[in-house]
Amino acid sequence: MDPAAVDFEAIMERFQLRQERKISEAAASLPVHYFVFDILRYKGEDVRSWPLARLEQLLQEVLQPNA
Repeated sequence: MDPAAVDFEAIMERFQLRQERKISEAAASLPVHYFVFDILRYKGEDVRSWPLARLEQLLQEVLQPNA
């Protein structure tokens, strides 16, 4: 399998986990990375028409790294 390919079956299996132990085990063995690259609304305001530079600035302001 191409390492860049998305394994949707694995995503769905992971999404359905409910037990904390199994979630922790899955997080350790196959971590999930979530990339946010766009923002459409912020605090109820449609920001799609904002200039790209302002949207990039807003993403930097509101997103905090979790690693």
